[in-house]
Amino acid sequence: MLRLEKIPTWEEVKDFWRQATELYSSGKLELRDYLFFGFVFFTGCRISEILNIRKEDINPKRSVAIIRQLKKRKEVKREVIIPEFLKGDLKVYLEGLKENEKLFPFARNTAYLKVKEFTGFNPHAFRHTFAIEILKRTDNLEYARRLLGHSNYNTLKHYLDFTVEDIKDKLGGMF
Repeated sequence: MLRLEKIPTWEEVKDFWRQATELYSSGKLELRDYLFFGFVFFTGCRISEILNIRKEDINPKRSVAIIRQLKKRKEVKREVIIPEFLKGDLKVYLEGLKENEKLFPFARNTAYLKVKEFTGFNPHAFRHTFAIEILKRTDNLEYARRLLGHSNYNTLKHYLDFTVEDIKDKLGGMF
């Protein structure tokens, strides 16, 4: 399990995204890599799930991607939200792909290194940050469970690792 100090804050995630956007805008980052970082930072998906997304799994009208995973030898599907700010670039990118083609044809290690080199964080840390931010904004375990693809609430317990500052904010003047 990742410890809180090894997880980026939501502000750090947004800063990484600003950096990626600047690099992409200046031509120093390919569209594919730019979108890959967007999926890592803002969908809550595991790297393996992102690497398995195919063109046919994207529904641009609903702004969702279908994530497929095997659980107990059965395919389980869930939908994750594609942020609005990715839609335009994603549409352009999808036009260049064949129907059954993977969005991000990287080896798992290559994907891991791309994130680690760009941010200094383990890619899975962004899943934790995403989960914590959902819980902070909604106080809804069901939203987090569904978006992260967990079958029970016990698995979500390790995302309930908030900072003392977060707790102070929630208590808002209690002391």
